[in-house]
Amino acid sequence: MKLTVISPCSAPDDSMAKWMVASARRVGIEPILYGIGKPMHPHCDDIQGTMWFEMLERHKDWEVVMAVDAFDVAFLAGAEELLLKSQTFPTRLVVSAEAEGVRGIEKTQELLHKQCLEAGDYFPQMNIGCWIGEREYTLHVFREAERTQKGKPENPDYAYDNLYQWMAQMKAQGGGGEFDLDRNCRLFQSMNKAALEWDPV
Repeated sequence: MKLTVISPCSAPDDSMAKWMVASARRVGIEPILYGIGKPMHPHCDDIQGTMWFEMLERHKDWEVVMAVDAFDVAFLAGAEELLLKSQTFPTRLVVSAEAEGVRGIEKTQELLHKQCLEAGDYFPQMNIGCWIGEREYTLHVFREAERTQKGKPENPDYAYDNLYQWMAQMKAQGGGGEFDLDRNCRLFQSMNKAALEWDPV
């Protein structure tokens, strides 16, 4: 299967993505940057969230898609290794995880933390800044999150009404589209838990 890598870049130009792009090219990956010059909500509205629906629907030739943040991601492996590792998870969509999530969904975070402890892992909170999934299945999960959670914010003061919140709530509550959180960094290595086997600089 072929891997397509996409990345939002809401800066005025693509310069803020240069280190991510350089690390990707070093392992044979050419990321597609989008959203250049457009504002971006920090918690996945528009170009890092609902815009994914349109992109996944339009590009029917994409087989497996990986989305990464432009500013704080570095590639340590090429497409073949990323695809192989993604296939070791039970579902066809894997989302990265981190130590802490965004504010305003504390009950959701508690449920995700409980799930994490039960699984014997260490990163409880979803981080939509990195995910990989088969195009059609990923679009299905995103649509299910929207269908089941839109308009139902846990806290009206933090009603982002966006994909991050919908996905986190759906994962915590169960049901809807199934996807995996990479809570123990099998695929997405978080620097919060990094064993620095490479030069930390």
